[in-house]
Amino acid sequence: MAIYALTIFVSSFLIFQVQPMIGKYILPWYGSSPGVWTSVFLFFQILLVVGYLYAHLLNRFVSRSRQPVIHLALLASVILLLPITPSDFWKPAGEEDPLSSILLLLAATVGAPYLMLSSTAPLLQAWFARAFPGRSPYRLYAVSNVGSLSALLSYPFLIEPFVRLRNQTLAWSIFYAAFVLLVALCARMRSKSADSDAELLGGSQSIPPSSQLADDRGLAGRTRPVLGIYLVWLTLSALGSVLLMATANRLSQDVPPVPFLFILPLSLYLITFIIAFENPRYYSRKLFGSLLWCGLFIAGVLIYRPTLFNLTTQICLYSFILFVGCMACHGELSGLRPAPEYLTQYFLSISIGGALGGLFVAVLAPMIFTRYWEYEIGLFGTFLVVMAVITWDLTRRIREAKVIALAHGMRLGTIPWESLGNLPTRDADKISENQHLLGRNWILGAGSILLVVAVGTLVRSSILAEYNGVVRRERNFYGCIRVVDSKTRQFRSVARMMGFGPTMHGLQFRDAPRKSIPAAYFGPDSGIGLTLRFHPHRSEKNRPFRFGVIGLGAGILACYANSESLSGHTPDSTNDVVTFLEINPSVISSAKNDFSFLNDARSRGAELQVRLGDARIVLEQLLQQKQPQNFDVLAVDAFTCDAIPLHLLTEECFKIYLQHLQPDGVLALHVTNPFNLLPVVRGSAQSVGMKEYFIRTVGKNDGEVTSQWILVTGNQEFISQPEIQKVISTPPKSERTVHWTDDFHSLFQVLR
Repeated sequence: MAIYALTIFVSSFLIFQVQPMIGKYILPWYGSSPGVWTSVFLFFQILLVVGYLYAHLLNRFVSRSRQPVIHLALLASVILLLPITPSDFWKPAGEEDPLSSILLLLAATVGAPYLMLSSTAPLLQAWFARAFPGRSPYRLYAVSNVGSLSALLSYPFLIEPFVRLRNQTLAWSIFYAAFVLLVALCARMRSKSADSDAELLGGSQSIPPSSQLADDRGLAGRTRPVLGIYLVWLTLSALGSVLLMATANRLSQDVPPVPFLFILPLSLYLITFIIAFENPRYYSRKLFGSLLWCGLFIAGVLIYRPTLFNLTTQICLYSFILFVGCMACHGELSGLRPAPEYLTQYFLSISIGGALGGLFVAVLAPMIFTRYWEYEIGLFGTFLVVMAVITWDLTRRIREAKVIALAHGMRLGTIPWESLGNLPTRDADKISENQHLLGRNWILGAGSILLVVAVGTLVRSSILAEYNGVVRRERNFYGCIRVVDSKTRQFRSVARMMGFGPTMHGLQFRDAPRKSIPAAYFGPDSGIGLTLRFHPHRSEKNRPFRFGVIGLGAGILACYANSESLSGHTPDSTNDVVTFLEINPSVISSAKNDFSFLNDARSRGAELQVRLGDARIVLEQLLQQKQPQNFDVLAVDAFTCDAIPLHLLTEECFKIYLQHLQPDGVLALHVTNPFNLLPVVRGSAQSVGMKEYFIRTVGKNDGEVTSQWILVTGNQEFISQPEIQKVISTPPKSERTVHWTDDFHSLFQVLR
């Protein structure tokens, strides 16, 4: 058994090493959007279905002697496609559909090796069941998940911090070749097993009868699975997948989508598989059923009042809910596992269910919803389905007890306990065990309905509040955008605000006198406001002032273009030239149609251009085309969730910025977020021979909010101005220097 366990462990380890590895590789190509992880996970779920289908068909319709030959030949042929390093050819231009682009990229780079790896675990379990009659192969499924979990946990702590990405893909390819040798050893052992007699199609070889290995609670294990059992398998596995991906989406609204964000929920997901399939006794309905009730209530409070909890507490609570929900789904799934002769159908059903859940979250939900509804759907769906499965099982057990009682001329529910001693031991135990379930079944059903109604009321109140004053709601690959008209106590008048997740990305007052005021994080006294007002080239009338903005938002920085009141621009001055770089087409549409900043700037004569695509890729392409932009100021205001995408802060990216800036230009980075990015900016600034300056502006009642900007420049004429000197400050814990590169960067280094 050891060689089978080792081979399955290695296959699962390689499968789950490649997921965060390839995800990190392509994450910067798509703006570090949370949708990248969703797309990656969807791709691997689909490939898992194909792999399990291949294993099932090979095991079912190919003779035993030919199975190892075919499988080893395919495994070996994949070596010719290695290594799996993605080529720059696959970098997006900015206008293609990101989901289809990612799926095509992954299919071309890791599709074949992943497909063969994913098929190995169920195929080897089927081989094991025939090589060792009487021994359950389901523990090997737990070994598979241990390998997956080991890969996920080792990646952020042992691989990512120390090994360059290109070396990671090369090492993975070498280990794949070693894995093929392990499969060959398993095939040789199988050919020498005791039951190596002539084989025959149909998979009817010597397998222990269903009852020998079926768990007493495993309903599907006693007979051939019927359609209802297949549907339950699909539903439970789909709900677990929906919970996993929806939770990752929830977390990524406040935390940048780095590999760890993907690894944390996926690790919890795998742990539940390990617990459920290692031993049926590890899953307690009473315990996890109670925790599922608690989890549903906690989720309702989180959705209704998220501000009650800080970021760390929210991550812990969402993780707890995910673990409990998946444990309930997978515990019930384990209880319904069939006999070994139906093993490949069982795992194929689980993989199909997981892929259906992934398709719902990654493809269907963005098409039909304008917010992240899938979390609530997964949450309530898990609770109701698990409770329905438990109720169904309790009803079945009560029915069995009734049959036994009637056979002895008794009526279940009225049998005196002392009368049980007169019955055969097995019948007495069955009746005694199930007599108390009569009342419990009704209590479970009624209590579940009441809890769903109570939590549903909280969720409904929260959702209705989101729709007050809504002007626009859109959702796409990059997330949910919301534009609302609201009168807040702070701003004292109606303002139109753009929100992306929980973060505000732009604000414009609706009354005419204040409509052209740059508010929120971009006021005249903010770091970017001071930079655009007092840059020395502002006073030159014979050259255009050029500034670029990474992250369009509502277009509020266009207020400073050709503005006499804000920048001292006069009618005889050369028009300002402004370039916005934005990856999300919905943001561009909203800025043009819901806010007037861009149109107002154009009406003042400014030359405005909006480029679609990831800013770093666009800037790289412009350099390749020998079109440096010569910005006087370049503002980085791109936000994924609540922080700047990490690939826009690395040393390599700063070198790209420098090539687009004038020698005396200023790079301004918006860092109003929960992370201490000053050490990172300092390290990247040093890599290009510049110095960083921190500016924190306290919000005022005229529309400004507290903001933090870091200016990176070597322009001492600009920095020495009194207006700049008086606002430069030294934040606490600023003495560190952190060097981030494209290969090595971690959020753990900048947590406040």
